[in-house]
Amino acid sequence: MAKSGPKKRYEENRKKLEFLSRAVNVPVGAHFLLRLIVRRKSAVWWHWMLFLITAFASRLSFTSLQSWAKPSFGPNGELVDGGESLSGGLTEYYQDLIYVSAFALVGSTYSDWFWLSILIVPGVATYMIATKFVI
Repeated sequence: MAKSGPKKRYEENRKKLEFLSRAVNVPVGAHFLLRLIVRRKSAVWWHWMLFLITAFASRLSFTSLQSWAKPSFGPNGELVDGGESLSGGLTEYYQDLIYVSAFALVGSTYSDWFWLSILIVPGVATYMIATKFVI
């Protein structure tokens, strides 16, 4: 019973990372297949650049979350620490970036105007800087 905290956090992190893995891989794969392969005539150079930047940002965020949630095991193979919690703090911003990237990738499969949704990220960052540091 004493180890229920790390085990619970380990399971929560594992489930959350599985969901986030699908939230990263499915939109990237669908966008690549549908827009860049099937409808390749409509994809110009800036579309490829936005795709690569967005895919890289979401993959980098997911990798960072994986490193935060990495559990540690003892010499006997027993769980010592379940990793950091993926709720609250900086991890929430990483998850938000993954969700915005997924929305932009899925939406821009149908229309280039959905790329504008990426502007949410610098808009929120500017707001956070202005309210927390400047004002």
